[in-house]
Amino acid sequence: MSDLGQVVTFYSFKGGVGRTMAVANVAYMAASNGLRVLAMDWDLEAPGLAYYFRGHLSPAEQASLRARPGVLDLAWDWHEHARSARRSSDVNALVARARDPQTFEACVATLIPPSRLDGEGTLDLIGAGAASRPGRSPELYEEALMQLSWQSFFAEEAGGQLIDGLRDWARSAYDLVLIDSRTGFADVAGVCTMQLPDTVALCFILNRQNVEGVAKVAAAIGATRGDEVTLRLAPMRLARSDTREEADAKAWARQELREVGGLSPALFDEGMERLGVRSADGVPFYESLAAFIPPDPLVDVLSLNYLSLASAIVGRRLTMQPIDPDWRELVRRRLEPTLATPAYVRDLLTAEPTRAAQELKALITAAVGQTERLEPEYLAALTETAFELWEGGQDEAENLTDDLLGELVDLLHAHAKDDPAPLRDLLVETVERYREMVHPHDSVEAEIAELVELDALYPREPTSPRSALVQAGLKRSLSRAHVARGDYDQALNAANSAMHLLKGHHQAPLNDDRFAMAVVDTLRLIGRISSVRGDVHAAIEAFTSALQEVQAWTTTGPYFDRVALDLHSQLAILLTEYDPTRAAEHAIIAIEAPSWRSGAFVSRLERMADAVMSPADTERYAQRFARGLLTLASRRSAGLPLNTRNPAAASAVTLAAARVAPALGPNDKDILAKLAMEILRMWSQILSRHEAHARSVLLDGAPQDALRQLAAICADFGLDDHAESLANLSSRAVTPSDDRPAHGDG
Repeated sequence: MSDLGQVVTFYSFKGGVGRTMAVANVAYMAASNGLRVLAMDWDLEAPGLAYYFRGHLSPAEQASLRARPGVLDLAWDWHEHARSARRSSDVNALVARARDPQTFEACVATLIPPSRLDGEGTLDLIGAGAASRPGRSPELYEEALMQLSWQSFFAEEAGGQLIDGLRDWARSAYDLVLIDSRTGFADVAGVCTMQLPDTVALCFILNRQNVEGVAKVAAAIGATRGDEVTLRLAPMRLARSDTREEADAKAWARQELREVGGLSPALFDEGMERLGVRSADGVPFYESLAAFIPPDPLVDVLSLNYLSLASAIVGRRLTMQPIDPDWRELVRRRLEPTLATPAYVRDLLTAEPTRAAQELKALITAAVGQTERLEPEYLAALTETAFELWEGGQDEAENLTDDLLGELVDLLHAHAKDDPAPLRDLLVETVERYREMVHPHDSVEAEIAELVELDALYPREPTSPRSALVQAGLKRSLSRAHVARGDYDQALNAANSAMHLLKGHHQAPLNDDRFAMAVVDTLRLIGRISSVRGDVHAAIEAFTSALQEVQAWTTTGPYFDRVALDLHSQLAILLTEYDPTRAAEHAIIAIEAPSWRSGAFVSRLERMADAVMSPADTERYAQRFARGLLTLASRRSAGLPLNTRNPAAASAVTLAAARVAPALGPNDKDILAKLAMEILRMWSQILSRHEAHARSVLLDGAPQDALRQLAAICADFGLDDHAESLANLSSRAVTPSDDRPAHGDG
């Protein structure tokens, strides 16, 4: 070939004749024979050239290809710069852009790695344009296409210089440039058939619309460009054997193309013999290069037809290159409707995080775009991997946007709507994770509406232990939403429904404690709702049952300890009036427990102290509670809420201490002294850091009264210095400079 490459446009007057498939296959045949090939997708209204190479690109590469600028981006950038040009220097800079190779190189994407091709062969693409243009207006490809005026582009903005620059660059960088043209008589079709090409391959099938259309276009090209553009005829979907009907159609087409298009019968005959593509059986519904479909393309009619067409276009004989079996299998696997296997998707969790996120994003996008129903196992793999990667950290999941995860949830909704049974459990679990991690509901009403919709997917009775577990979790979420709205009757009904679902499968042979934990969570929820509704006996029954479940657990750990602690503290308060001894026992267990205390637990300290003051043996319980309170107050690390920055926690300890101190006996002086010193230390440290807030808490009245009460009790025990410091603190006489207790560490 010459030093400059050849630009060949494939044009058809109508769509659906096989033009794009011909471009893709000719590009591959030429590149596999060592030519540097560039394909350009100028069918801007319906771009599709890249689809034929999906099997040759990883999901991440496909995503990159969709985001890469293309023909429309080149035209739009030129339009914007031309419109903003005010000085001659602006115009000169614009012209320089059309002569700068980097302007066009930025749009180039590799379709097949050179290592897969013969010798120096390359196969690149300039696509129609990026799917979106973030941060620019218009942002979407479709909007940019509608707003761009090609008439103004050429007549007012000198856009022809950009097209000339593109042509010159492409011819200097490649041996063969193939253009997939727009159909009809559109402006873009004129660019592809008049300004860009050295050769135009007129693609058509043997019907009246197609033949008359290409005949008129051939005439227009001849009148405008004369001999500067070579015309070739590339008939498509020819019958594999001659028929009387096709022979008549050929005779009429030969005459029409000669009389209207000015094309010689010899050119027509060459097209039928060398450039024609015959119909073939067994062509898959998805876009693929012909040579990758049959086991042996050397005996495949379609592959051989494209090889002959490519040879005629290039001007020399090309040969069918062998295809590595592993490569063929990889392409086939990628072209399956799901684009990957569930195992491949799950393996992304162990891949390099950025690449994994990019590939997963591409897979989700492909799944959302599928018109066929996807397998539940594949949807589960996509969902689980996406959320695991999201939970792994925002840096790793930077390609997994909120909207993309939302599309995944919508995809599950759509599949579950048609056939809920295989997907409802996955859908419910996914929605809960999505709402918790990514996008909470805008309102309680919206949350309830979604939960009711999900609940409607289930039959009255669960069909499996897992479904019972998931649906019970759904009912609990619904119950909590009703609590947030203040509808406690509906909340209790939902919680009781969850308990009913779990009862039938409570002894299910699972490998973990999920059922036991679900039962306990449900009973705790019933207990809290009953307590708010004033049904104390029902609350006590629920909390007691939950505690029995916890005590039967074989698993241990912080979570289980915290649940037990919460239940003991709740029962201590509720049983005070009905069973004082049991209430005191629960209070002692709770205060002496070594596990972490929540803010809710600390807020119950005063009422728990009341519980130990009810039984007959008050002094013994008060002593144990005071020791536990001392241990709790002195534990200022380990993540406890009782720290030096928490006036509310200091207030809770102070109030609880004032409750039990009157019941301490003569032998408890040391306990009282140490407890008083811890309370003084807590307030002193808080005042030194957050004086205004701490003093506002003290002004509340109850903490002041408790400090005065503790001061009086210390005085009764002969702890005069402690009594004086507590009295000073209660009267807010302590200042940031002298707020330390006067008597050592106690």
